[in-house]
Order: sequence, then C-alpha cells, then structure tokens
Amino acid sequence: MRSHIGELLRSVFLILIILVVLQLTVQSFRVEGTSMKPSFHDGQFLLVNKAVYFFHPPQRGEVVVFSRESGEYYIKRVIGLPEEVVEIEGGKLYIDSQLMEEPGYIPPSGHHYGPKEITPDHYFVLGDNRNHSGDSRIWGAIPRQNVVGRVWLCYWPPGEWGLSPGYSVANE
Repeated sequence: MRSHIGELLRSVFLILIILVVLQLTVQSFRVEGTSMKPSFHDGQFLLVNKAVYFFHPPQRGEVVVFSRESGEYYIKRVIGLPEEVVEIEGGKLYIDSQLMEEPGYIPPSGHHYGPKEITPDHYFVLGDNRNHSGDSRIWGAIPRQNVVGRVWLCYWPPGEWGLSPGYSVANE
C-alpha cells in the first residue's frame, strides 16, 4: 500500500513540475482583429514562447506578443531595435537612413512617420496589415519588459496548424 502512495505522490510531484515549467515558458494567445493579416487572422490561437528572450533580445522580423499599460495583449512584428532611427516615407521603411527591403506580402502604406530614435530597451513594432493597424506609429516604441514572448506556433484552427511565419527585414 505504501509503495502505491509513494508512486502516486511522485506522479503528482512530476505533474506539478511539468505544469510550472509550462506556465513559465509557454502562453496561449488569441488573435483579435486584422492588424496582422495575412500572417495571422482573427480567431487564431497561438502558442507564445516566453523563455526565448531569457537568452537573447527580440530580433527584427520576429512576431511578438506584448502588453500595454491597459493590461491588454497585442501581437505585432518587431521592426526597429533600441537606439535605431525609424522613418516611414511613402510606404517605405528606413532604419538609420537605410531603405529596408520588406517582403511583398505586407501591404504598403502611404503613411509618414519619423524620423524618430527608439529609446534604449524599447522596440518599434508594426502590424503586417499596415493600413489597418494600431502600432508604434501611434503608441511609440514598446518597453522590453512589456514583451511577453515570441509567437511560436498556431494550434487553432486545425487546418492552419504550424510554426509562426517569419521573415527578415534587410537592407536593400
């Protein structure tokens, strides 16, 4: 009888450890709205890797989930890094006065922004659907401590299951 109780306690302890590790490293997130189309759409459920930024800071092109002062969570793509100067002119993105090549699937925007320097430990984020996105052009850069993690995996709906689509932004 004692061996069964010991086995049960070990199993419960192991389950608790696994749950704590998962809670510290992964979070579920539901996409709301169209600001990240075509990469993500309203109603998708994603897993966010919360542990990745313990090892390195967010990188340009990564899709992140972050919170704002209101306590709401948002999903956007990292475009500008700390201490870079960001400018958008005629739908073209410039980082430190260098024209950046972006993938063609991001709709162009005729908006103007900047030039504006990103403060240390902050990130400039934009929605992929630039013409329908509230983002750093409106709120300013987001503080590093507000970044929850990097989008890793879509798990709902089942037909769209897969790793987060990524892209790189590079000097043209």
